[in-house]
Order: sequence, then structure tokens, then C-alpha cells
Amino acid sequence: MSVPGPVAVGYAAASSPAEMYRQHEVIEDHARAEGLALAQIVTDARDALTIGQVVEAARHHDASVVLVPADAALADARKGLNQQLSEYGAACVVIGGVRAPTPEGASG
Repeated sequence: MSVPGPVAVGYAAASSPAEMYRQHEVIEDHARAEGLALAQIVTDARDALTIGQVVEAARHHDASVVLVPADAALADARKGLNQQLSEYGAACVVIGGVRAPTPEGASG
């Protein structure tokens, strides 16, 4: 009998269907490679979801990790996401490449 891996929730945010599909693939590939049970990918086509909504999805699934592609807008808010996830013993992991640096003086 195999033991299920830790549970993950993914977050994808893109303005085009092709980019959204690519982000889903990045999340699914990473979860598979790390032995994570991917419970849900929260899809944010309009960049309208809040950190709280993503945290709630993680909490609902008792996820230990939220996977965020480096090119999703929420990757810039990793610190705030981690702060809220830590209340539930979870963490955010940015995956799939290096996010471009934030311009000087910009907040994230």
C-alpha cells in the first residue's frame, strides 16, 4: 500500500489561455516530480484573487505547500503569502524559473 505524498495547491494567473495552460503544466510537472498530491489549481484569469483566497484553498485541502509559477503575479507577493500560510503550517514555493526583478521602489 502506498502512502500519499504531502498535499499541494497550485496557483495559476495568466491573461491568455496558452499561458494559463503552460502554468498548469509547470505546476503539475513540479508536483509530480516532488511526489506531491496536487489537490487543486486555483486559476486566476483576471489577477483578481487575493492572498486570503489562495490561503483558504490551501487550508481547505490541508495543503502543506502552495505552488506558484515564477511568472504568475502572486510570485511577487511570496512573503505575504508565506506569512499567512505559516499559520496553517504551509509554505509557498515559487517554481518554474526566475522571476524578473521588481523595479526599484516597487512593492510586492
